[in-house]
Amino acid sequence: MKKNRILITGGTGFIGYHLAKKCVSLNWLVDSISTKSPSNERKLKKVKYLKIDISKKKDLIKNLSEDYDYVVNLAGYVDHSKKKKTLYSHFNGCKNISEIFLKKKIKKFIQIGSSIEYGKNLSPQKENLDNDIKVQTDLAINDADLIIFVIDGRAGVLPVEKDFSKKLKIIDKPVILLINKCEGYGGILGQSESSMLGFGTSIPFSAEHGDGLSDLYDELKNYFIRDKNEIIDNSNINEPKLDLFPTIRLGIIGRPNTGKSTLLNSIIEEKRVVTSSKAGTTRDAIEVIWSYNNQPFCIVDTAGLRRKAKISNVLEKSMISDTLKTVKYSNICILMIDASIGLEKQDLAIARMIVGEGRGLIIGANMWDKVINKDETKNNIFHQLKTSLSQIRDVPVAFMSGLHGTGMKILMNIALDIRARLDIRISTGKLNRWLIPIIENNPAPLYKGKVNRIRYITQVNVRPPTFAVFMSSPENLPESYARFLKSAIMDDFNLAGLPIRLMLRKGNNPYVEG
Repeated sequence: MKKNRILITGGTGFIGYHLAKKCVSLNWLVDSISTKSPSNERKLKKVKYLKIDISKKKDLIKNLSEDYDYVVNLAGYVDHSKKKKTLYSHFNGCKNISEIFLKKKIKKFIQIGSSIEYGKNLSPQKENLDNDIKVQTDLAINDADLIIFVIDGRAGVLPVEKDFSKKLKIIDKPVILLINKCEGYGGILGQSESSMLGFGTSIPFSAEHGDGLSDLYDELKNYFIRDKNEIIDNSNINEPKLDLFPTIRLGIIGRPNTGKSTLLNSIIEEKRVVTSSKAGTTRDAIEVIWSYNNQPFCIVDTAGLRRKAKISNVLEKSMISDTLKTVKYSNICILMIDASIGLEKQDLAIARMIVGEGRGLIIGANMWDKVINKDETKNNIFHQLKTSLSQIRDVPVAFMSGLHGTGMKILMNIALDIRARLDIRISTGKLNRWLIPIIENNPAPLYKGKVNRIRYITQVNVRPPTFAVFMSSPENLPESYARFLKSAIMDDFNLAGLPIRLMLRKGNNPYVEG
């Protein structure tokens, strides 16, 4: 039986790879020609690759004279107004290789990526990431009570938006059409074409300048006033009132591709965010409200933090800014690391930043299922924390696997314990009774032959626990003695693993008139 023979031009990219892979699975003979060689990841053994020099048109014509059953062109048209050229723009004065193929009287010609199509258009399977994004969009639509549909006012209504609007009508949920980029006269096209989508309410809007916010607020207010009675009637008075417990903000922080999004999905046992093996999939800080043992949590998935020297484009700077805000406004941060690699320099830098903000810190040793020698890996991680993060003693470490969902209960119990200890408040009397034997057994070093007298200690704040020590000369107290006091507080008041703060203050002299 004769095998089908196909020629793929410009097929070293993503589409060409999947098209060739599909044809090989059908036992076709596949040839691929392009100006560059394919990468190792996109090179198939049963495909004949031919790299073409743009100047050798005779060789190209000779290769095209073979008897192909299908020819698929993945190269685009030449735009002479912009003086752009493609691989075949130099051959026989043709604007596109389609003219060369037609002159050779090939049976079936297929053009992918332009308006001309001969035969049936072949397209590869969509990438998994696009499918995951579509699934997340569908989940959001199903869970929503009200949908805000945003279109680009400058570009007008696109065909994909027409198809999407039909889907929204079938769902039968209230929709507010938001026509963005309408500052000045920029959104006239979108406003004129918005009626074809068939939504009653459309609002000209500018997200950059804040135009149209009042109109959007009025529309949202009217909707919730209309549904106020229904919301009250549907409320279940037997459900636990989670508002009685303050929400714990739990930020998931770490380097790119350490499993932060996978961890979030495993915690809530739902595929709430898109995950991928490719670094940089998560770009925005995504908040998910969830409860554990009747305790409400606001879990925030963030973009990965790279070294500052590697950050160049504006988009990544915005992503990093959102992550830093998450650290600032979280109660507890889970620092995700690859357990098979251990703590790297960037991990320690992120940990110091979290501690500097006074947030509770949990080291999430992810991908624990990949580790072979678990005892040795544990010892290495604890040793690195002890030597490189000495400002906090006994940092809690959760060994887990976000992909398989192991260790999630241990992680959440650690988070509850840290939150409870972050809110601890110790009375001044108890602190000073504790302080007397401490300074008697280990008095502060002398300065200029004088005693640096410590008068008293008190707690001035929580989250993190902050203590003020009043003494005669705080500027002359050695840093080592201040660390000794912090360590003693951690040990005696069960504050180990918390970023406690110790402020040194000079007491007022009663013999000096104020």
